[in-house]
Amino acid sequence: MPLGNLGDVAFTLGNYQDAKSYYCAALKLLRTSWAVPYILIQIYRVAAVLAAKDRAAQAVELLQLPLHHPALDQAFRERAEALNASLTAMLPPDRLAAAKVRGRGRSLAQVVTAIADLVPSFAHQETY
Repeated sequence: MPLGNLGDVAFTLGNYQDAKSYYCAALKLLRTSWAVPYILIQIYRVAAVLAAKDRAAQAVELLQLPLHHPALDQAFRERAEALNASLTAMLPPDRLAAAKVRGRGRSLAQVVTAIADLVPSFAHQETY
C-alpha cells in the first residue's frame, strides 16, 4: 500500500509523526474494505513508531494482534517478532505481562480504534 510505503520512508528518516500519520491514513482506507492482512501490517508499523518513541508497553500491546493472527504476511511476522523480542528485553516483567494481556484481549476493530485514538484527526472518522 503506497501510504504505508510513504510511512516507511518517513520512519526511516526519523520523522515518526509523519510516519504515524501515513500509517493511520492507510488504516482509514483499509478498514472500509476489511483488507485484514494489510490492516495487520499497518498495526505492526504503528507499533514500530511507538517503540521508536519510547512507548514500549503500547507497542507490545499493539503487536499482540498481528503476532497471533494467521493472516499476517510472513515477512512482517518476522519483523513483528523481532520488534517484540527487543521490546520484551526493555520492559520490566510485570509491565510486559500486562501489555500482552491487554493486547491479546482486543479484537481487530478494538485495535484499530485504539490506534485512531492516537491520532486526533483519524479518531473523528467513522468507526465500525
